[in-house]
Amino acid sequence: MKVLHLFPEYLPLTMIWAFQQIRHIPDVETHMAGLSYLPDSYHDPAFRYWPNPKYRFPKALQNGVHIILRKTRGYDRFLAAYIRDEGIDILHAHFGHIGADYSGLGKRLGIPVVVSFYGFDYGRILSEKPRYRKAYLRMFRQAGAVTGEGPYAVGQLEALGCPPSQIRQIPLGVDTSVIPVFLRKKETGRLRLVQVATLTPRKGHLLGLDALEKALESGMDITLDCYGPVEDAELASKIQRRIAAGTLAGKVRLLEPVPYSRLHALLERYDVFFQPSVFTPGGDCEGGAPIALLDAQATGMPVVATRHCDIPFEVEHGQTGLLGAENDAAELAAHLAAFARMDQQAFDAFGTRARNKIETAFQVEHGASLLAGLYRELLNR
Repeated sequence: MKVLHLFPEYLPLTMIWAFQQIRHIPDVETHMAGLSYLPDSYHDPAFRYWPNPKYRFPKALQNGVHIILRKTRGYDRFLAAYIRDEGIDILHAHFGHIGADYSGLGKRLGIPVVVSFYGFDYGRILSEKPRYRKAYLRMFRQAGAVTGEGPYAVGQLEALGCPPSQIRQIPLGVDTSVIPVFLRKKETGRLRLVQVATLTPRKGHLLGLDALEKALESGMDITLDCYGPVEDAELASKIQRRIAAGTLAGKVRLLEPVPYSRLHALLERYDVFFQPSVFTPGGDCEGGAPIALLDAQATGMPVVATRHCDIPFEVEHGQTGLLGAENDAAELAAHLAAFARMDQQAFDAFGTRARNKIETAFQVEHGASLLAGLYRELLNR
């Protein structure tokens, strides 16, 4: 099978999960198309890359050319020629708004279209661009199948009007064969927290600081290191001001993002992964769940997080981590204090169960195989 994957950008560094899943899909010839190609992004010599026509122009003109091609549907013509010339069998659009824009192309060419949703596309974008609600209904009629990461995502697709028979739950995953397991020494009364996330409101950094302040009232030694790129400069400034004042001084650090190749070695330094994700007033959310939760658990690290979107699908409360309600700093603080008080034996049990869960339910090959099966199903119809 020849499959053309279409992205708005190929590929932000935070989207290692997409690269990993696609490169593990069996029995396919993989073609990539980005409406933009990012420098120093993920590259696989086994992939074939669509020659985006805007890059034929000088760099100073590319942004203008991109706008014209988007507004006039000019990309359709170039993609159609590539699809015909290469004999593409399946068009896989990543993110709902890309599927809405290009599912009609697949229908005109007579090839099946798969559209994968990841959260932004049924959250924030519908607040910013309500026209996509109607566009999604048209897309649901045109696409062969629509995928979501977990039960919450599937429910959101149904709420948007996608027929349940068209929806497939296909989880993301990680490659545990290259992720080491660390035996962490847990000191009773001490907790080293880490959060690896873009500084953007849905990641819940401010809620995390509220919870940490409350947990510190117990008198235990709890620290938090936050790694990630800054998407919201105002939020970053607010976090820095909070850190500099009161009980958080010396307890929280904002640090530079780390590449995925160094993530697992970094996690060895910490006891618990912290992910207090929230819905924003504008409707932004995780959609599914942060892939870093899978990486952390795969190293044998427990999680404290909110019951947000599909996080409960990835983190089992009381078994691989502890989950609290969104915007309930007191409940999260209680979970942090519980891990700080925890002895080595109980802590090790959480870590062992976390690794086992990822090995059995979130191996990257699992979701990749489901995609290959879906492609075959569509071609056989």
